[in-house]
Amino acid sequence: MTSLPITRLISDPLSQPKIMHSNKKKKPTVKLTLVGAILLGIYATFVYLILVTFGEDSSLSSSPGEYSGADGGLEVATGMQIDGANLLHRDEDTAISQVFDTDKVDQISEKSDKNSNSVINNNNDNKFSNNNTPQHKPSKTKEEEELEYILTGKILNHASEVKVTKDSIPQGVMQNEEHGIRDRRTAKDIVASVLAAAEFGDRQYDDEESDGQVSSITMSQTVIEGGRTPQMPILTAYCEPVNQTTWSIKPLPRRYNTQSSSQPQSSEAESQSNLFSIQYPHLTSCKALPSQFPIDTPPVDLDPFLPWIHDVFPSSDGKYIQFIAQNRRRCFNGQRRVYNGERLPQGVVAHKNYVHLEYGKNYFMRPQAALFQHVPVKKVEVSDEHDDDSSNHEKIASTVGEEPRYRLASHEDADPDGMDTRFICRFKSFDPDATTLTIVGYSLSEFELDYDFHTYRKGYLHTATHEGYDNHMIWMSQLLFKCPIPEDWRDKVKLGDTVINDYSTLYVDIIPIRTPPRYTPPREFFQPKYRNSKMTLENLFLPDDEWGKDHILPKIDHSGRWENIPICMPSLMTHGLLPKGSDIRSHSLPDHTDNHVAFPP
Repeated sequence: MTSLPITRLISDPLSQPKIMHSNKKKKPTVKLTLVGAILLGIYATFVYLILVTFGEDSSLSSSPGEYSGADGGLEVATGMQIDGANLLHRDEDTAISQVFDTDKVDQISEKSDKNSNSVINNNNDNKFSNNNTPQHKPSKTKEEEELEYILTGKILNHASEVKVTKDSIPQGVMQNEEHGIRDRRTAKDIVASVLAAAEFGDRQYDDEESDGQVSSITMSQTVIEGGRTPQMPILTAYCEPVNQTTWSIKPLPRRYNTQSSSQPQSSEAESQSNLFSIQYPHLTSCKALPSQFPIDTPPVDLDPFLPWIHDVFPSSDGKYIQFIAQNRRRCFNGQRRVYNGERLPQGVVAHKNYVHLEYGKNYFMRPQAALFQHVPVKKVEVSDEHDDDSSNHEKIASTVGEEPRYRLASHEDADPDGMDTRFICRFKSFDPDATTLTIVGYSLSEFELDYDFHTYRKGYLHTATHEGYDNHMIWMSQLLFKCPIPEDWRDKVKLGDTVINDYSTLYVDIIPIRTPPRYTPPREFFQPKYRNSKMTLENLFLPDDEWGKDHILPKIDHSGRWENIPICMPSLMTHGLLPKGSDIRSHSLPDHTDNHVAFPP
């Protein structure tokens, strides 16, 4: 037999032996593939149903025991956007009864119908579709009632009933292994903690002693020569309820002064009778003023329009009283990731899949941002029969005539000294011999810098944001403003003659002008002084539309405020670096200071 070459066998397929393929061996493979696909589909469906069911249950709690119950009442209660078009409206889908979808059956059916297009708010669109909203009105949950209680300014309604003792002081700040230090105070605990700080001393963050026990020594127990006498005025904070649900009403409703007025009362209407006053008798020394001022647990936690003051001192020339304050809202800006399948309450906005740990307190502190923005005012004559002066407050004599009254105005209508202000300043003098208090002057505050213009020059679109993800804007951390001191008192302040035994006899009251924060670009409401520059101004914020032309501010005694802030000597005199009565401009600073001189902490 002649053998064929190997190359031919390879190249000639016809010469190769035929291999018979059996189709019977493929059938099991096809069946297994089909069965695997079916099982995988069932598993995916099962996982999806689990996420839907338990994800909806976590709409009010980010993790077990974290945002629910007594521990997280305030976070849930205040966890809603409260400005612009996203406020509470009875005729829209943002009604208070629809803020939280707590009916589990409705949540699951809502998920099944439309794949949950609003499960997580990962963008800045705060409007939710109500196509799948149940037609019936569910009963209010505890969280819904707490939300309405906070947003309508009712947190202070029963504040006078809260009693605190040394054994019942709320432990607000707690250590959490997952999220670190957090403020877990609820609404009532906040009131109690503020009152406890006023009564027993504001020392929430004391250092531990060597034996491991927390020190309870406060500055009031520190022996300081002289100081405030019992007859002298006491530092007092008057907290005014803040109803943020009226911010969308245009023009902004006026805050009427008296409950006896026959005018229809808006929900923002306040009177002196429902102001909640808190006295701070532990402030007794000019030298220790920064450490004795209520900073750790301030009344700002009850009235976010009050500036969070850390220090106050007069200028060396006696012309101004300078205030150093901070932005309290930034204390509640910690963030966490949004959990898989978590449904955030309506109005709570996530940013890049992160949400505030304390989004309720962060939103409640939105008025702090307004304090960084100027507001124009115009002095007016008020002859309103409903604007009476009836009150139980003891009348204070005045040497400067009637109290000036102001209305919110546009830049064109504003007075020159009211073009860019935020606080009304009232000055009072105490006579230690007659133990009487007299009003000696008024003025309007001035900013040390223009925060809106600073934001514009840095290229940022907004000075403040309603979501609160703006901690990187560090220039919005410290609030610097000053009040012009009446001319008749400037020389006395400059020489330190208003201080007796380490406490002042001259005081200033700070009354914030309460308007909602502006979330528009800063250049939309720049002052006229910038119009000569080359920048393009966009006057899109219209005060006459936003505030109206007759929004008259309430009288001082009917407004929330800081009262009886002592005006001490210039700093170098207060701490003994210059003798009292000397002119700082005639002295040169020493090359060194005595390190052994003991100053209060």
